[in-house]
Amino acid sequence: MVAVDLLHKKEGVAKSLLEYFHNHYHEQGTYFIALYPFRPDFYKQMGYGYGTKMNRDRVRPAQSPKGPSKGHITFLTLEDINKIVDFYNKTAALTHGLMIRNLKGFSRSLKQPGNYTIGYVENGEVKGYPGFSLFRRYFPGKRHHHS
Repeated sequence: MVAVDLLHKKEGVAKSLLEYFHNHYHEQGTYFIALYPFRPDFYKQMGYGYGTKMNRDRVRPAQSPKGPSKGHITFLTLEDINKIVDFYNKTAALTHGLMIRNLKGFSRSLKQPGNYTIGYVENGEVKGYPGFSLFRRYFPGKRHHHS
């Protein structure tokens, strides 16, 4: 993620951050990186290309399939992080456009106040999960602030 304080916009800070990032990983032998762009034209000027379309599904609870019980449904926490990553990476290996991810990416979302993950867990293994945030629904336009 790249972020610049509002008071320091238009000072070349984002460009400097990305140049440092590129050099750091190039020196480590990494030649392929991906970035979720807020403005694709800005990153295109820095040599990034356009990737595959990213879809974000928005599902209402009423659209969930009904089953005989909720016995396999549970809230997932940081304690379940390895199970979540295992499920995701198994799915990614079979799905065009998904990239293998690590613990760090998933733990950030699980730690974020107002974010929740519910999993379908069978025999101790996550078989599916949605992540969601109640914060944005009840406080539209507001964001969490970090110090």
